[in-house]
Amino acid sequence: MLKNISAVIFDMDGVIIDSEPTHFKLESQMFEELGFSLSTEEHESFLGTNGFEMFSRLKTRFGFTDTVETLVEEERARYLRELESGRIPTVPGVMDLIAELSGADILLAVASSAPHEQIDLVLNRYGIAQHFEVRVSGDDVPRSKPDPAIFLRAAELLRMKPKECVVIEDSAAGVAAAGAAEMRCVAFDSPASPPQDLSAADVRVESMKDIRRLLIG
Repeated sequence: MLKNISAVIFDMDGVIIDSEPTHFKLESQMFEELGFSLSTEEHESFLGTNGFEMFSRLKTRFGFTDTVETLVEEERARYLRELESGRIPTVPGVMDLIAELSGADILLAVASSAPHEQIDLVLNRYGIAQHFEVRVSGDDVPRSKPDPAIFLRAAELLRMKPKECVVIEDSAAGVAAAGAAEMRCVAFDSPASPPQDLSAADVRVESMKDIRRLLIG
């Protein structure tokens, strides 16, 4: 069991909602429309980063004429429609985990590469908004994961030191960001998400029940 926990910072996609397959489908469709494709391994390397980072790197590589801003806006619009449809489920066990952590007076935050509109929609749709003291979007910080800025901002808003925070992540970029922020990290190795190198995390688990045992006992 991890000790001296005052706050838990959740990633959203792949940790609260089982959304990575949807992201990959929508992004692959956009890549095809732009006239290129990526191998599964190349595509998976963007897991945990934001749209600006992904499309900036792809524009440098493939030289398409569309602006990064236009593509990010389009990808976000397509994904928002999927969120609004209610077709994206929550990760099994995460609702109970969030409620129990909140009930144990542990402060909770979301730190996601997603824009605020998507974060707010998810927390409100699934009735968990009241449990989270802080919401930080990738749009709030200058650099995307694996840079630690998003987690450091969450700790600052929670008024917690990094060593008092535990991050729950499902991506290699997110695990690296937590490590760079000098926070403990629980890597959620979800069967629904693409394989990731999560070895840098403090502990690696396969279910929310395992996370509960680590954080609450």
